[in-house]
This record gives sequence, structure tokens and C-alpha cells, in this order.
Amino acid sequence: MKTIRDNAPGRTVRKWTLRLAGACSLALAAISATAAPALAAPPVSVPEIRLTGLKAWSGRSLTAFYVASYRPAFSQNGSQPQVRAITAPPVRFTIPASGELTIPAKEIRHPGTELTNLLIFAVHSPAMRALYLRNADQSVPRDPRLSDPDSAKSLSQQDFETDALGRLPLREIQDGGPVAVPFNSLSH
Repeated sequence: MKTIRDNAPGRTVRKWTLRLAGACSLALAAISATAAPALAAPPVSVPEIRLTGLKAWSGRSLTAFYVASYRPAFSQNGSQPQVRAITAPPVRFTIPASGELTIPAKEIRHPGTELTNLLIFAVHSPAMRALYLRNADQSVPRDPRLSDPDSAKSLSQQDFETDALGRLPLREIQDGGPVAVPFNSLSH
């Protein structure tokens, strides 16, 4: 620390305070960097899922979204969950004529504290380049494909159009067993 010798008694204290504040922020940054891995959510293993009962949509596309969601504050039976974030890039499939589709197992590592707890399946046109999710309140959840929250404003209505939506809580998935997901046939 450089000592300033003049008639301003608080100046030395101010320089000392600034240096101390800088040292404290450096120490806090070091502590948070070492504590960050401890705060990250543990990886989630999603087993292979075999979807059945999709014959009505054969030839259409199905996109699977791995999401972190919560129930709305005032939820009723059949109310939609509020999606906070899409936790892994969505996976897209073409529904075969048999109406059965296998989604491979996946391990999702979470950089933050968002934990994957729900799969959302959307049936849509195969001509769509990309499909995005929108909550019932019209908000767009965090999505790894969008560079920042403002880029969601550039999406058009067509980027959200689906033929049907289905939800499957991860706690209900049994390893490799067939799953008939209840779909709501509606445009979203």
C-alpha cells in the first residue's frame, strides 16, 4: 500500500479500503469457484423409453424435450406445468407406421441447479425446421438453442405449432417398458 502524506486524513484509509475490498472479492470468487461443483444438480439418467399408440400420427415428427418444470401456483387437475428451462437439446424423431418409437437412454448433466423432472413430447409437422415450447402464460422457457432471452422475441407463431402434446414425469418411467403417453390433441 502506498502511503499518501498530505492533509487529507481519510485518503490513506480509502486506499486501504479499496485494496481490502479487492482482496475480499478475489477471495469470494475463489471460494465460489470451488463451491460451484458442489451446488450443481446431480446428473439425471433417463432410461430408454418405448412410446406406443402413435399410429394416428404416423409420418409426423415427434420432438422430445427434457425439461425442468414446476406446478403452477394455482393448479387444478389437467393444468399444465410451468417449464423453467429445457435442460438438454431436444431430440427429434419421425413416427413410423407401426406407431411405436424408441427414445434412447440419456444422461443429462446440469450446469446449474435446474433438475430435469419431466419429458414433454410434441407431435408436429415434419416440415418444421425447429420447434420451441411456450408455457400457458405465453412465456418461453430457457432453451439451449436460444442465445439469450431476447432472441425468443424473434420467434413466430409457427415456431410453436403442434398437433398434440404429451407429458411424462421422469418418476413414472420404468426402464425399457412400453409407455403410452396421454396426448392432448390441440394446437399450442
